[in-house]
Amino acid sequence: MNPFFLTAAPIETTKTFWEVFVNTDELVGLTINITLLLILGYVVFIFVKKYFDFNSILKSYSAINRKIEEEYDSMMLSKYENSTNPFKKLISKYISSHKDGNKKSIAESQLKNQGDFEMARLGEKLGVLATCSGVAPMIGFLGTTLGMVSVFIGLEGAGTLEIKTISGGILTAMTTTVSGLVVGIVAYVGYNHLVMKLEKIAIEMENISFNLMKNYDKKGEQ
Repeated sequence: MNPFFLTAAPIETTKTFWEVFVNTDELVGLTINITLLLILGYVVFIFVKKYFDFNSILKSYSAINRKIEEEYDSMMLSKYENSTNPFKKLISKYISSHKDGNKKSIAESQLKNQGDFEMARLGEKLGVLATCSGVAPMIGFLGTTLGMVSVFIGLEGAGTLEIKTISGGILTAMTTTVSGLVVGIVAYVGYNHLVMKLEKIAIEMENISFNLMKNYDKKGEQ
């Protein structure tokens, strides 16, 4: 037996992350964790909704761009005037402006304004993801700070160093840090992914606008 390595018998304890997450000794830590969990749910909801909306719009690009060359303007106007698809809204706005007797320059200006409006509409809620990606880690760090303050207060009151005295505060500090980082990472990755898709939509809106003006002039329909 080696006298230099005397150890106590190990105590086996196994906890899931969820048990650690909800069973903090500090009410503040539990409140912060629940807040971050709610933020994560909202972030995921926004990302999933925007992801499917953007994919649907991108998939419609080729078919709509092809129809500009195949169909008459009057047919496209009647089909697209009540659509929520940004590509179809551009087409409807441009054709209706021409049919109202506006000059070509005015119609093109209205087409640009409609494009800007559609981009702003599609970009709604993306700012929420960007904000959450920065705020969530700070909320987690707030929990870390409060947890460590709790540790020092406990040590000051106890006068002696015991595991039970510091475990609650340290647990609060660690769980809130992890929660904040998870929410921040998910929000950051989701935001950048959606921004790339939105930029692609913007490029394809420009292509459709150019194709629309070119084919409308070629048909000569006023």
